[in-house]
Amino acid sequence: MRNWPRNSNSDIQMYEFTVHGPYSVAVTVLPHGRQIDVGSAEQFWATQPDLADAVGCYVFGLKTGGGITPWYVGKSGTGFRHECFQSHKLQHYNETLMRHVGTPVVFLIRKESGPPGSLESCLHRVEEYLIAEALHHNPELTNIQRVEWSIRGIYHSSRGRQSGDALLLSRALGLASSDAHVANGDASDDALTAHESSQST
Repeated sequence: MRNWPRNSNSDIQMYEFTVHGPYSVAVTVLPHGRQIDVGSAEQFWATQPDLADAVGCYVFGLKTGGGITPWYVGKSGTGFRHECFQSHKLQHYNETLMRHVGTPVVFLIRKESGPPGSLESCLHRVEEYLIAEALHHNPELTNIQRVEWSIRGIYHSSRGRQSGDALLLSRALGLASSDAHVANGDASDDALTAHESSQST
């Protein structure tokens, strides 16, 4: 489990979520394969009435003997019943069922406490966190278009001499030289001197 450092700022608004599931999702067996449909959704919420109108994030996955693989991550600020089984979500789920084996399951991550004013922003951050973690386990997550990025001298950068500005930023962020992909040889003193000189002119 990964934890972000707590901020002591008294203005921080704290939200707490709890995990519920995994819950199996009923499927209809058709000549061309399995399918999750409107009837599946109705059956699901009939067995989980206490969660139907809760808000939070959710993870759709397939359960096999090897565990559960996440395939879709979403969020709902209006109630899970209004989001989890929308038609375009069903398309993602059913495409996954056509290509992969396993029992479809859903985790519901319900908001338990927190002010309503910043809920949408909080849900977005929780969803982004869950997506990032799910991608580590399954790079083929269906609702994500992979975008690779780098910051030269800081993140996912080819090894080489770091620019002075990049080195100063990596210092400010507390990054070790290996984390920032810095080549052997410390140019930090030269970089700091050059930066300070440029600021004084």
